[in-house]
Amino acid sequence: MGKKFGNVGVVNLMKATEKSMAEIDEIRNAGTVIYSPETAHLLTQLKIGNLGTSFSIEGEVKSISGVLEIDANYLKQATNEVTILASGAIIIDQDVTPELLSETKLKLIVSGSVYSPSHLKGSVQMIISKQSGALAIYTGEKPKMTVGQLNLSNGYLQSLNDSSYLVVTGAIYFSEDLDLELFRQKISNIDLSGKIFIYEHQEAAFSNKGVVIGKTIVIPTGYEYVSKRIEASNLSLKRFKGKSISTTKPIILRKDVSRDAFESSFSKIHSSSYIICHEEIEDLVYEKLDLLETEVFSYSNAFKLITGETWTESDFSLLEEDTVLIVAENFKVEGSISKEAMAHLKEIVLLDTITVEDVAVKSLLQTKVIYSEGDIVLQQPSHASDLENIGELTL
Repeated sequence: MGKKFGNVGVVNLMKATEKSMAEIDEIRNAGTVIYSPETAHLLTQLKIGNLGTSFSIEGEVKSISGVLEIDANYLKQATNEVTILASGAIIIDQDVTPELLSETKLKLIVSGSVYSPSHLKGSVQMIISKQSGALAIYTGEKPKMTVGQLNLSNGYLQSLNDSSYLVVTGAIYFSEDLDLELFRQKISNIDLSGKIFIYEHQEAAFSNKGVVIGKTIVIPTGYEYVSKRIEASNLSLKRFKGKSISTTKPIILRKDVSRDAFESSFSKIHSSSYIICHEEIEDLVYEKLDLLETEVFSYSNAFKLITGETWTESDFSLLEEDTVLIVAENFKVEGSISKEAMAHLKEIVLLDTITVEDVAVKSLLQTKVIYSEGDIVLQQPSHASDLENIGELTL
């Protein structure tokens, strides 16, 4: 039996053979197929459900991920036909001329952004065979690349030249005390693929400079951002010392958290996630919230937070009395479950998917659901792929 693949960015048939093609049973989705004139006849043997584009390429093919900087010397060295499959960012240097672009034997297939100096605005497309991403024009210094986390502080800004172009793959954290006049002076553009954590008083300054492909987290001014899930007892709550906090992660308050301890721990809570607490302090939790959409899930005796688990009947029978089950990530229930085994299950908060094997179990669980953003589904026959997601597949 041949291999099955889910999603493939590039299928490389440049050196494919009848034998290598026979090893593939199925590719559900492919972005691009590349082949040579010598392997074009093999295309009919390729079992692809959905295909974006295909290219016939002559010469050498190279694959590069991350950041590729192309200067004049790089182009001059491409004396033979060569195509680069680039996944990431391409930066064209200032020393490249339109003449070099027209003479080079280099071609690009790009999944990502291309940054070109302004004098090449009308000619850079000569070396791009295909691109999924933006073509950005810069003036002055070439963009400064960062992969990972960038802490945007006054000290960092002072290290930059004026009108710097920042390209970040990862996350940017704005310091709350960032000098916005210095920011306007030092930054011309910010391109971000990932997440940005920014205080609300900084949004206007950033919106004139930045493009975000990903998520923007806005922190209220005067709040402290908490990046990790908070799981607190009566004692550990003391570390918050009456602060106002902002978070995108769940807050879990243990049964021993008293009204006095909670009241003195937080001034305000700005949460885009959810809070789990004992019903004795539920009213106080609501009083601390400054977002209407924050969900609060309370329990009277016990709760169980599910994050990617598989249970059988015996797991349900071990629950404490009046347990609230909070399904935060995929939850699989195997086999049949009796009503007696579920006697201690009070309620289900369904934030993701429960997969069951038995219709009766599905019906029984549905009677316990009090809040639902997910679903309870019957397990389907497996059509698993050998690899679900792959950047490039060479045959």
